[in-house]
Amino acid sequence: MHAGTNEVEAGVELSVQAGDSLKQIMKSSENVTAMVQQVATAAEEQSSAGDVIASNVEMIATLTRQTSENAKQSSQSTNEMNALVHQLEQLLDGFKLRNYQKQSTKPVQDNTPAQDTHHGDVLPT
Repeated sequence: MHAGTNEVEAGVELSVQAGDSLKQIMKSSENVTAMVQQVATAAEEQSSAGDVIASNVEMIATLTRQTSENAKQSSQSTNEMNALVHQLEQLLDGFKLRNYQKQSTKPVQDNTPAQDTHHGDVLPT
């Protein structure tokens, strides 16, 4: 009978150890579950941040295209203005001042341009 009591006590001890082991397994399982939730939350936050970054990159690309287009338009406008200035210089070169003395670099006091007696227009040279 003593042997049976010893076996029952050993069985009880093993049951207690098994219960403690199950408690540790449950605690470890809860820790793993919490870690998995943290990883899932972090992944969701990173995904949101990735969406924001993608949106910002798209906005920057749009602004870059607009800036490039504006620069092209400015360049074209500048070229057109340069051409108009050149044309104006050529037109102005076609006129001469009346009573301009060739020996002197100063014009005579009467600076009125030559006039077409029929139409009153300034005459080109």
